[in-house]
Amino acid sequence: MRWPKKTNFKIPQSWHKDKEAGKEWLYHIMQRNPELSLRIPEATSLARASAFNRPNIAGFFKLLNEIVIKTKATAFSIFNLDESGCTTVQRVPKVIVSRGQKQVGQITSQERGELITICGIVSASGSAVPPVLIFPRKNMKDYGYDD
Repeated sequence: MRWPKKTNFKIPQSWHKDKEAGKEWLYHIMQRNPELSLRIPEATSLARASAFNRPNIAGFFKLLNEIVIKTKATAFSIFNLDESGCTTVQRVPKVIVSRGQKQVGQITSQERGELITICGIVSASGSAVPPVLIFPRKNMKDYGYDD
């Protein structure tokens, strides 16, 4: 709130009282700027963010180039794998209920689920490998699964 005072910029009276802009201000900004959207940011560790810089990226591609030349690799032999976790418990959707109703429940398949890892694999040529599912088991039994 120092900038408006220093510059004699006119601001609504509620901003003086609350010492901040209100929800209406954000709503109007979003209405005037349809190219903006409200998103939940993806969590990134400080180490990962600081490692993503020009010298590190240049070093990676220099090393990759040396390996590609040395091994005579083609686009068909270079793969990228990305993993994602998927829980076995469904998310409970929001529901509309009568005002004043405190406890709202919905039956789900189980209380605690397991995390299944799904891997997507694509080659530099654009061909894809079928998805790989990794189940959290010590001894996997193959019954119950189709080939």
